[in-house]
Amino acid sequence: MNPLNLVIRISGEWSFLVIHKLSIHRSTNQHGRLEIRGIIDSQVEVEEKCFYGTAIELVMLLEKKEKLIFKGVVQEIEVFHNGKYKEMELLALTGTCLLDEEKKSRSFQEVGMTYGEVIKTLIKDIPDSAVICTEGKERIGRPLIQYEETDWEFIGRLASLAETAVIPEVKSGLPKFWFGMRKGALPLELPDFTGKAVIHNQYKKTGCNQKHNISYVFLGEPGMEIGDKVIIEGCEWIIYQIDGELSAGEFLFKYWVGKGKPGIQEKIHKDVRSGMSLKGRVEKTEKEKVTIKLEIDGKGGQGAYGYEYRPITGQVLYGMPEKGTEVSLQYLTADERGAVISDNAGCHSDSITTKDSSHKRFETDCNKNLFLFPSAMGLSSADQNGRMSKVTMADRDGMLIDSSRNITIAADGPVTIKAANIQVHAPCSIDIIQTGT
Repeated sequence: MNPLNLVIRISGEWSFLVIHKLSIHRSTNQHGRLEIRGIIDSQVEVEEKCFYGTAIELVMLLEKKEKLIFKGVVQEIEVFHNGKYKEMELLALTGTCLLDEEKKSRSFQEVGMTYGEVIKTLIKDIPDSAVICTEGKERIGRPLIQYEETDWEFIGRLASLAETAVIPEVKSGLPKFWFGMRKGALPLELPDFTGKAVIHNQYKKTGCNQKHNISYVFLGEPGMEIGDKVIIEGCEWIIYQIDGELSAGEFLFKYWVGKGKPGIQEKIHKDVRSGMSLKGRVEKTEKEKVTIKLEIDGKGGQGAYGYEYRPITGQVLYGMPEKGTEVSLQYLTADERGAVISDNAGCHSDSITTKDSSHKRFETDCNKNLFLFPSAMGLSSADQNGRMSKVTMADRDGMLIDSSRNITIAADGPVTIKAANIQVHAPCSIDIIQTGT
């Protein structure tokens, strides 16, 4: 039967008749979870699509007053048919799950922004979203790329970079959270502490001081929140995890507490970024740096960070790309600062130079080319009408000078032409004129 001090409200016209299992899990860097299994009215037709995304509330009666413990969004429903009874298992998550649905790609290139400013920019267009930043006032110091990540995944990665935690809000069912540990109530003294100490290596993974590798776990009354402080044996501890479970008609709460910065996000490395290439257009160049507007940022995007330019022709002969030129931002490692700009707009995807690194080409937007191939090198130029002039030196065919216009050889000193065989062909005439004598 339902415990007398427990009320469950679910959007719709039905409720649980009997609860067999009920648990809550709340922790830093994770959506809060509510799991319920119980018997429902057999006459109710339950289809998951009708309840997915609906709100659910868990309320307790404390001193004859209702206290909201959890409000979330239904994510999964399973219905078991047992004769004339129906048993349903339900999973609901805090409203932060609404930030964890759509994969997005965009860049944050203004390195003067703080982590908090990045997050506020991230969620500004999401309805009913909110964040309280207790940490994250440091500047990001490097460009950040959200690539095929949900907002929640990217926020978690930001927390790992800032060495802090993300705390979901659990009583609104909306995408609200704290970036940094929540500032809780005044410390609560626990004079008759009964619990256990847990020694673990969670903090070793995050780089925190080893002396903070101890947590305490104890049972307590409902109502305390993540970020609240308790005093155990004269020392102050911070709650970073809460588990609630229905047992023998009672809803028992288990609290995990730690010192320092408990529950901070472990380092997250998005390895898929290494080797990735993003297209964009040059906004400006300064010395050897290129600012790029990336396609993933859409029409309103703009470049703000100067990336190193690394031409595919190598460092011997190259020119800086012009404004508006299409280039690629290539990530050599998982560190966004290590990305480089390459691929002049003239190097099209179907060009042999993009498929074979031994074929190098420098090409301008005005159809002027310098090419370096394993068996040939040369220059070419096309005028506005597409007529081509070319100078080629090839291993097999020797040297070729081909012009759609005139070829002029002028020198103050002698001009010597020497070969085993010289052939001169002209369809109209050959004129040899001596002047200056």
